[in-house]
Amino acid sequence: MFDLTESDRIFRTQGEENYRQYQEAHKNDPLSEGVAFSFIKRLLSLNDLSPAGAIDRGRSAVS
Repeated sequence: MFDLTESDRIFRTQGEENYRQYQEAHKNDPLSEGVAFSFIKRLLSLNDLSPAGAIDRGRSAVS
């Protein structure tokens, strides 16, 4: 869902300790959208198509 290419590259090429330092240094940076982001966003928007109150999130569909 998010693009973690850079942190993955650091982990694979520089090891866990440098990866941890990178993560700590960038912990407040917003993550970039990855390839699945738009798909998940569209999938979640299906909730907006249902009539209000049609889905009771506290109950199972089979109860």
